[in-house]
Amino acid sequence: MAIAQAVVTWDQEMLAALGVRRDPGTSAHEPPSASTLSRVPAGLDADELDAELTG
Repeated sequence: MAIAQAVVTWDQEMLAALGVRRDPGTSAHEPPSASTLSRVPAGLDADELDAELTG
């Protein structure tokens, strides 16, 4: 999954803006895993997303 490869390059500011969790040991924002990223689209309503994107 290309997005999973890209997300590991995002800096802490981007991860914080997206609201990802912090590692309790390091306090660094942890990029979401590939499995998390693959589940997100499954939870979206395609018609609602299309309406939001196309206005």
